[in-house]
Amino acid sequence: MREYGTTPSQENGNPGSPSEKYAAIPAGGEIKAYYPGWPHDIGPIIVWMAYCGPNPTSCNSFMGTGKHWFKIDRAGLRDGTIQNGQWALKDLISTNYTWSITVPENLEQGAYLLRHEIIALHVPFSPEFYPECAHFYVTGSGRERPSEEYLASIPGVWRDDDQAFHLSIYEEPTASRTEWRIPGPPVWGGSGR
Repeated sequence: MREYGTTPSQENGNPGSPSEKYAAIPAGGEIKAYYPGWPHDIGPIIVWMAYCGPNPTSCNSFMGTGKHWFKIDRAGLRDGTIQNGQWALKDLISTNYTWSITVPENLEQGAYLLRHEIIALHVPFSPEFYPECAHFYVTGSGRERPSEEYLASIPGVWRDDDQAFHLSIYEEPTASRTEWRIPGPPVWGGSGR
């Protein structure tokens, strides 16, 4: 997908549809996202959640468009240069195409969509977005949900003119830079994080 400012399929993939099944997981539990192979090694991984409602089936009709999404994990350029450094996607490949995520331990019980997003940066000036979503029912005694400063709209969080995406990893001055900022709100981990 090359249009990334307003594309509705960015919400949960294309074609995306509401999930009628869900998996229960305790707050503080671990989720593993598995990809049966991945060819690109330059780019970040971002994991989002969106609250659907208090009942296990609340996500059945929840479409997710709007300012509902909060980050629970993100990883980008970990070391080295933009062109040749250690990116989250290299980590994904080195761990048998598996990415582990911990659900915030104080998260309020309820139904949530989890959105695991890969952004490949290997095509100059044309980032490629690969979102996958799953429906979870979070259990436990947590009573927290993120405040407004942590929420983002999908689609809408990524801007077409954002310099984090509008780049060529093969050309200077970008190729040798050692920092790359992940756009959007900060990660929410619950109180005190």
